[in-house]
Amino acid sequence: MDNNLQDSADEFSKDVKNAAEDAWKAVEDAAHTAKEKTEDVLKEASETIEGTWEEARKDVEKAGEEVAATKVDLSQPAAETERWGGPTPPSTEDADRWTGELYTPEQAGPEEQSGEFKSASSAGPTRTAATPSAEKKSFPVWAIVLIVLLVLCICIGLPIILIVGGALSWASNAMLLIPLLV
Repeated sequence: MDNNLQDSADEFSKDVKNAAEDAWKAVEDAAHTAKEKTEDVLKEASETIEGTWEEARKDVEKAGEEVAATKVDLSQPAAETERWGGPTPPSTEDADRWTGELYTPEQAGPEEQSGEFKSASSAGPTRTAATPSAEKKSFPVWAIVLIVLLVLCICIGLPIILIVGGALSWASNAMLLIPLLV
């Protein structure tokens, strides 16, 4: 029986060894095949990339030749244009256009005009300069203080309310566990 057991063990050992060798050969064959396919793909990719680079280089050279063929006369300044390439309208060159002056129409209808207004209206429309310091009213200090206090109450009071509310909720839930502990 001992011989039988020994023979079975030897036979099993040989079977395992043969299976391992067969598996290793299959892995080596698969690796060799993968290596060959990878080399073929890399070779094709490098050829494609070289062809693309050649085409790009030729395109750049052709564009350079076209640019060299079109000579631009830089001695004359270009005409001023708007953002979208149109000519600049003459109204933007008016110095008084954005000075902050307000136009106040003081002309009445033709039948309502008095002698005073006729002389003023005959000279053309009048413009009055708006003085920013005279019309500018400052925001009241008490309103600023109230706004600051409101923001502080929200930023400080709200977290305190949330923390106290959470603590009270936790304490009430803890009180429910006391009878279970006894």
